[in-house]
Amino acid sequence: MTRQFSHPKLPKQCFVHVMGNKPAQSIGLVRLGASGYYQVAEPRTAAVTTADEAKALVRELNAEQGVTGLQAECMLVGSMFGWEAPGADPDTYAPETIAALNA
Repeated sequence: MTRQFSHPKLPKQCFVHVMGNKPAQSIGLVRLGASGYYQVAEPRTAAVTTADEAKALVRELNAEQGVTGLQAECMLVGSMFGWEAPGADPDTYAPETIAALNA
């Protein structure tokens, strides 16, 4: 269920790596304010055979939309633990964590 939610530093949607799924099925789409994720039916996912390839494709898909690693992490946290969770707010991250997520 999507509720009205906005954050000036987060995109309306982004791609995330969903751990625990088979590599080709481990790419999801998260929408701002929504719980959970949507399975992605993107042609490039068929070629994914490892978790590292899935993570690389997630970074590539997000980069195409101008979404940073920090934003994607916040979106994943919000979709899993609620949009009021500290991890869903980019302003709560330490500079070294931001640098690592955006690398």
